[in-house]
Amino acid sequence: MFQRILALAAGFLVVATIGGWGHEQRSEVSGQPRAAQAIRALTGDQPDAASRMPADFDRVMGYRPAVAATGPTRADGGCSSPFGGTPYHFSPDCRQHDLGYDLLRYADAKGQPLGPWARKAVDDRFARQTRAHCHDLGPAHWFGCRAMAGLYTVMVQFNSWRQGYGTPVVEPFRTLALPIGAGIGVALLLGLRSGARRPGPFPTEATVSGVPA
Repeated sequence: MFQRILALAAGFLVVATIGGWGHEQRSEVSGQPRAAQAIRALTGDQPDAASRMPADFDRVMGYRPAVAATGPTRADGGCSSPFGGTPYHFSPDCRQHDLGYDLLRYADAKGQPLGPWARKAVDDRFARQTRAHCHDLGPAHWFGCRAMAGLYTVMVQFNSWRQGYGTPVVEPFRTLALPIGAGIGVALLLGLRSGARRPGPFPTEATVSGVPA
């Protein structure tokens, strides 16, 4: 069983390496300064975060952020996660996370993408926000909330790692189906090869001579 788990992990590692997953995307140009200021203000919970938004953000991205109690947030839509806002009301956190990603897209559209630090900061704030919601719930809902917050955090951070912490790209599931399938295929192949090499029980003296023990 342990060897099969190692084979599965090795298979995904091979595919991840070949596909370039986890390779941080670097840029030779300096990051867009207004977007960088907005990211630092948003993820640092600065009270003037709304005023730090780039002046032409609405023209480039097609909307103007709204202002919520916790700072600027995406004005439209709910939670971009396939699981939605959950019963634990993660929608405001999702919208602010989406705004952070839109700031990364804005910088890229201006020809000055931000470095990996920006996406990591946006993801880290999302993790803090979702966990903070759980403190306001009673004991009956705390465990479920923390489990869902942990799941969302893992999903977000894995996808960011997979995309090299570069500009967020929305991808349909069919785009991921091939590398995931390849990973499973490599894992199965490694598992079969390890099973084929595994020696069987050594014959006893009685077995060799044909005399029953």
